[in-house]
Order: sequence, then structure tokens, then C-alpha cells
Amino acid sequence: MIENRDGRQVSVSIRTACFLALSSLGLLLAPLCVPAQQTLADADWSERELGAGVVWRQYLFDDLFDSMQSVSWIDVDLSHPDVSIEIPYLVTGRQLTSAMIPGQFPPSVAGINGTYFDTSVGGHRTYLRIDGAEIPSADELFSPWGYEGALALDASDEASIVEMPSGGWALDTVHPDIIACGPLLIVDGVIPTAELQAIGSHSTSRHPRSAVGITSDDRLILITVDGRTELAVGMTCEELAQVMEQLGCTDALNLDGGGSTTLWGAGELHGGVLNFPSDNGTYDHEGERSCTNAIAIESSAPSSAAWDGRLTDKTFSPLMDTGSQQTATLIYENIGLGTWTAGDTRLVLARPASRTSVFHDTATWPSPSQPALMSPASVAPGETATFTFALQAPTLSATAVYDEHFMLTQAGIGRIGPADSEAWMRVTVQTPVSPGETFIVESRSGGQNNGWYSDSGMADSGANCIAPGCTGDIGMRYGSTYRSVAGAKSATVAPDFPEAADYRVYVAWGSGSSRRSPITYHVNHSGGTDTFQIDQTAVANVWVPLGTEAYHFDAGLSGSVVMTNEDIDVSGSMYAGAVMFEYQPPEPPDRSHVVHHLGSEDPLPVIDGVVGAGEWDAASPAASGYVAHDNPALPAVEDGSFRMLFDETDLFILFQMNNTYLAGYTSPPSPPDYFNLVGDKINFFLTPFGVDSDPFYRILFCPNPTDGTCPTWSQASAVRTTDAHVGTDWIAAMEVSHSHTLGVLTIECRIPWSEFDYPGMSIAGRPGDGDVWGVQPAISNELGPGEWEYVNWEPDDTPTYVHGNPFGALEFEIDESGVSGSTLR
Repeated sequence: MIENRDGRQVSVSIRTACFLALSSLGLLLAPLCVPAQQTLADADWSERELGAGVVWRQYLFDDLFDSMQSVSWIDVDLSHPDVSIEIPYLVTGRQLTSAMIPGQFPPSVAGINGTYFDTSVGGHRTYLRIDGAEIPSADELFSPWGYEGALALDASDEASIVEMPSGGWALDTVHPDIIACGPLLIVDGVIPTAELQAIGSHSTSRHPRSAVGITSDDRLILITVDGRTELAVGMTCEELAQVMEQLGCTDALNLDGGGSTTLWGAGELHGGVLNFPSDNGTYDHEGERSCTNAIAIESSAPSSAAWDGRLTDKTFSPLMDTGSQQTATLIYENIGLGTWTAGDTRLVLARPASRTSVFHDTATWPSPSQPALMSPASVAPGETATFTFALQAPTLSATAVYDEHFMLTQAGIGRIGPADSEAWMRVTVQTPVSPGETFIVESRSGGQNNGWYSDSGMADSGANCIAPGCTGDIGMRYGSTYRSVAGAKSATVAPDFPEAADYRVYVAWGSGSSRRSPITYHVNHSGGTDTFQIDQTAVANVWVPLGTEAYHFDAGLSGSVVMTNEDIDVSGSMYAGAVMFEYQPPEPPDRSHVVHHLGSEDPLPVIDGVVGAGEWDAASPAASGYVAHDNPALPAVEDGSFRMLFDETDLFILFQMNNTYLAGYTSPPSPPDYFNLVGDKINFFLTPFGVDSDPFYRILFCPNPTDGTCPTWSQASAVRTTDAHVGTDWIAAMEVSHSHTLGVLTIECRIPWSEFDYPGMSIAGRPGDGDVWGVQPAISNELGPGEWEYVNWEPDDTPTYVHGNPFGALEFEIDESGVSGSTLR
């Protein structure tokens, strides 16, 4: 159904005396008598026969009515003996037009959505008569202009567009089949301008539109005009009427539009959806809305064209960094009668063809306007052709958005196959965000870092977001909060973070109309997901924080902010203006431990679970003071401590703690699985690339009094994670021994530097003097049967061991002055 929409509203109230002559040889289009740079005569219509006497045409205008317009229409020869009109319908409920038409009338070759309907339970809200029987409306009738006209079939199945009798449709006794809608767009060759304008915004605002018309030479026109996307604005009723007048219609009727607008053709891709329905807010064929009735065209099978093709697959990335390169692929099916050859069948630039693409790769493109040669070199009917080529992004200093179009051409024929806009790629080229930088992501094309924005079911709004730092004149994206009617809507901002870092997150929106509350926001970060309910009615054009603390995001595409209508179901709108990620400089660690290098005169620790005389004297004083990992103010009931040493080949670890209760458990397999280790766990998380870096190595000890062993488990991961299934292919070879005597647990460990070799995070050897690693020692300690405490050394108020930032510091020190030996061991 057409909904009131905030955004650009244009009403064109001029009349045209232009006409269209249709012949079997093609279209002879006179220019529109309107102040626009393009006219229908400028269209290079894509044309395909859907059935005998049924032809589909489509074109994307860059500047029709001073705007981008996507027009698809079906031309039905009502004089053809194989052509007939049917009216599929549902008494209650709703169904996709693309399923309803072939489901109820399998011989159908084309069709269009029908009338206004009850969005809750389905069923029409106008007037519907089938085979002489009136089909009751599901709810109160639409506004009177919404059923003032009808497509009607008489007893001989002859079609006409008729006005409702002054006493109502029941007084029409001539037509056994009536599908009523409105408003009337053309009546006896005249556009009722005053009446259309009197209706108000439903008629005078630009929306996606559907309509049906009849020409003086007995042709039925089914037309859709797409809208609510950046490539298709939509039309007012008067603009649509002028287009239908140009197509030769003497009478025309507006049908249900908005998200319902759907044109269907049998045998075509995307379930036969020919236009670009708007319910998903994207210029593609996937946004179709369920409706309650339709107009179907039955006919016999079409004849095949000599040269024709379908675009069956398109692969590319919509986001590129400045100066980068990607590979794109287009695949076409040969549905014509002739065989394609690489010499005669070419993929070239479109809209226009004679130019150099901004993505031209001089090293690989055959020419500036031809990105690739066809593969294989010969493609017979029914086979597919592949075009694979490089896209070279330009070098820019600011974000830019490019629309690139390609088309198939045949030597001696010209363009063949789909429209010159079908092989369309919108690519955002943006400069990478620098480490340590605060950045904004805006929802509209042309906004900052817009390539990181995506949505489902949203549309363009003309209202601007002018929060500090926003572009301010590009509009916003918005979606319905009426979830039970319009469905789920969401907007997602998913940045490519330049490094692992902490950011505070803010959202902003402009003063669009019909804002509602609550709007749900999810912040997905390395520690999990935080959810907020935000009242968009309270403020506008200011930055609203999501939470009071910073969130940690891993490097890369590791996090997102998602706005949804999941917790609201009232008529209105939610607005996606912008999201700001405010960089937070890293905090210095609260704790550090100096790891001394062993000199030639220092004894090597003996890994026997006993602290021998002098063997740890070269180490710094023991690091202790474990605290509850989600409440740093709460000290551990049973504190732990550790000391470390290193030499050229190994890292040595000593861990000790008072441990009065150490339960045994069933001996695990070798090597053990994390989930087999059910006793006390002593963990060391080590980050070789700094206290704020993400890649970590984990060493876990789990002493077992049952068999006197101390099983170990190891893990490596490039990102902070609590998932014990990740990185378990790092099985560290280390020497470990332990003892538990008089309530004191002692663990000694030696691990070679060469073991820190996990792919992508391998270290070159032992740390150098002054190098700093991150460390988070953590303990899961059973104080008594079933009574556990979870503590770590570096204070952290997160609910996990690994997500606190920063880790504590391991400061590696090599003393060559002779204090601990003048020769390195």
C-alpha cells in the first residue's frame, strides 16, 4: 500500500498533447512536453516478448521529471486471439504477486499487482466482482477515490477502464468482472489534474506506482514506476498519468503502489519479478510485498529472438579502498537463436558506451570501454558466457560513490539482452580510517564512510541529519515502525576497524516526521552485544551515546551497530542518520611484571614442581593481588602469584597459590580437550604484540590429584574470544610439573619461544630488551565443593577473562651490565 513518506515531494501540474504511435516495428515516441532533460524518446527500451502479443519493456532514466525514474511496462495486444485477462484474488490473507498469478492461473505470461487491501488480515478494500459475484471487502472501504474506477471485463471478456456509477458499483450490470481501484489517471483522453491534486500527498508525493491503461488501438498497458531508492525516485499520480498518455492510453487507472508495486513475467529471473520493488529499500528485484489480488495476462508461448540474453549472476564488492583493485564477474545465458562468439559478442560500458570507465584497468581491459573478453569464445543457445575483469579504484582523498553499467552488444545488431542498466554496480570508494581516528558513518550515498552502511527495508528521506560533523545535506534513510504491516526493518553500520581499539559509540538522526519510540539499537563488539532502547522523539540532530563506556572492537570487520524496529509496532518511522565511533586512547595497564633475562651465571629453573634454592632468584618479586574479574574491588579469597624468567630459547613460568581445596577429576585423554578439564584452571593469556593487541596465546594448567598429573591445554587466536573451539590446533609442547603440599599449589613450566608459531601471529624469537607483551593471568578456583571464584591479575570489570583491555604488562629486560651475568645464556 502507498504510505505517507517524508521526503522530496514534487507535483507536476502540466498537461501534454504529445502522442505515441505504436507499430509492430517498434516505438515512435514523441518527447514529453515537460521541463525535463530526458523524455520517453530518450529511452533505449529493453524489450522481450513474454507471450504471443505480450511485450515487456524497461528503462532507467537518469533525468525524467528532473529525477531518476525506473519504468517497466507490459504492452498487451488485446486483439491477439491467444490473449485473455484474468483476476487472481484472495478473500483473506496475502500472497506475493509473483506467486499468486501463476498459482491461480498457470497459463499466465504476465501480470501486475492489484488493489488496496487490508494490511492485517488481507482481502481487498475497494470493489471486486468475479464472474458476476461480488467479493466482500475485508474491512471498511478505502477512500472513495481509491475505488472510483475499474478495469472491467464485459460478457465477451472485452476490457475497458470505467468510472463507478454515481450510485455505486452495484449499478454496473454490464461487466461480470470488475477490479476497482483509483484514482483515475486518464478519463476519455483527459488527465483530471484538479482532482488528482485535491487528493493530497497520496497523489502529489512521489511514490512507487502501478497502473493499468487502455489505448485507442486496443492495447492494454500494465506499468510500474519504481521508487524509494537512490536510483528510482517514484512519481506523482499526475506524472504517471503523463507517462501513460505518452504510451497512448486514453483511459488509465492507478493501482495500489508503494511496496506493493510489482510487475511479473513468466520465465524471467527473480521469480519473474520484472521491476524493482521497494519494500527492502534496495534497487533490486527482492523487495516484493504480499498483496491480495492482481491482474493476470494469459497467452501462448513467446517466440525466441535471434539475439537475446539474460544476466544470471553478478559478483562484485560494493566497497573499495582508494587505489585498491577487485575482480568482478558477470554471467549471461544465451536465450536467443544465434551462437555468440568472442569476436562479435562483447561486454561494453553503458549509459553511455563511448567513455572511459573510472574503474578502467589499463593492464587487463581490452579497451577503455570493454572490460573483458567472453569466455568461452563460443556460446551456443542455452549455454552461459562469463566475463571476469578487474575494477581498479581511483585514488581519492574523500569518499565517492560510482555507478557503473555494462551491456551486451552483438556486431551488426547493437545492444542485446537485458537493459543497459541491469548489469549495474554501485561501488563506494573511500579512504581507510587511520588508527587512532574518530570517524562517522552516514546512511546516505555521498556521506562519510557510507560504504560501511547497509539496510533492509529502509528508504530515502529528504530530512537531513545535521549533528556536529555530519555532511548535513544528503538526507537520511528511514523505515517503518509499523512492523506487523511493513515487516522487519533494520539498518547496519559495520566498519572495517583499522586496529583493535576502544571506541565510544554514538548515534544521531535528523528531525524527520513521525519519529517513534522505542527504537532498538544493538552494539556488537568483541565482548558480546549490548542492546539499547532509544526514544527518537526526544531529540534530533545531536549525538546520543549508546552506553556509558567504551567498547572494544577487534581489527577488521569485527563489529557493528544495528538499528531495528523489533520492539515497536505502531505507525510511524525510525531514522538512520549517522553513527560515530569516538576513539579512546588506550589506558596504561594497572600492573606490570619485569621478566629478567637469565645470565650465564644464573641457574636454570628445574621444572620439578618444587622451588629449589636460588633457581628463581634472578626473577622479579612475585606478582600477586588477583581480583574478581567482573569486580576489581573484590580481592581473591585465595590469592595467586607468578614469576617469569627467560633466556635465548625458553620462557620459564612459576605459579604459586594457597589452595586449601583441590578436587580431583576423571583423567582426561591425551592431549586433553578443554571440556575434559573440570578441576581448578590456572590460565595465562599472552599477547606478544602489546597490551592492547588482540592476537593471544593461552596456556592453561589443570592439576589433578586423582592421578597426580597436571594436564595442560593451549589455544591461539587472532581475535579476543571465549570460544574454546577456536585456535585449538595450537598444541604447545612444554615441560610442566606441579606439587600440592600443605595447601600450597606450585606449578613450574618451560615453553620454548619456537612454540609461539601460530599462523599469522608467529614471533621471530625471544623478545628483545624493552619489549612489552600483554599478560592476563586468570584462575578458576574451587574454594570448596561447588563453590567457585573467578579471578584475574590485571583488574578488569568485564564478564570474561579475555575481553578486558588493556592486559597487564610483561616488560622484558636484558641486563648486560654484569648485575645478573654479563653473558647472555
